[in-house]
Amino acid sequence: MEDSIRGRVKAIRRKLAAFRQVLAAEKPGDEPEGYTKERADQNLRRLNAQVARNERLKGIPMAEYGNKNMTGFSYARGAILFSILYCWLGEETFNNLVGGFCRHYYESGASTETFTDYRVRRGKNKRLKIFFDDWPYTTGYTKYLRRDTTIEDIVAVYKK
Repeated sequence: MEDSIRGRVKAIRRKLAAFRQVLAAEKPGDEPEGYTKERADQNLRRLNAQVARNERLKGIPMAEYGNKNMTGFSYARGAILFSILYCWLGEETFNNLVGGFCRHYYESGASTETFTDYRVRRGKNKRLKIFFDDWPYTTGYTKYLRRDTTIEDIVAVYKK
């Protein structure tokens, strides 16, 4: 059981790493300002195309990809999820969230549910629960996908 929980924490860290890798290229100036957003928008367009081509993606939530042998899809989805949170919350709040989560659960392990509960409990924004319901736990996010949808468009939906 403990190995399973630690494995799920590692999976969350790998998804976060996919996002952080892009962010790290922009921060020291290796890539131009806006690179992170540009890559997130590319991932979002790719997601839109994949959902349009693959009916399974319309019915299986991200949290179930491992159980359905679809883990290859989870990294881009996870990077999009973290990109939305970063854009929505801002750099300082996002870093405090992720840093606090990792410090708190490093030894004990955690799951996607633990991460989302951690964020919802510590956040003042009640719309985060709706966001997490749409992205990892259901396929509700698909209603926002269009060919020209951007990360900022999605953030605007959840902010209102």
